[in-house]
Amino acid sequence: MKFLSRFTRSPYLNLIVGLILILISADEVMSSLQDGLDAADINSHMGLTFMGIVHTLKALPDLFEGAEYLQRAKG
Repeated sequence: MKFLSRFTRSPYLNLIVGLILILISADEVMSSLQDGLDAADINSHMGLTFMGIVHTLKALPDLFEGAEYLQRAKG
């Protein structure tokens, strides 16, 4: 159970999931724009974009904190 908890709280997992969601939604947005602006309305890709941004932003503080820790350890 500890492994599962640690795995789901991993900043790397949040970063990867966020980037995948952003890439998938960007593909959907591009497809919508190719169909024309009249056909482009709010669909699931907007939600994917939002969730991707949230997951990516959630991971960044932990990653920057780790980078600062490593920098302090070297110097």
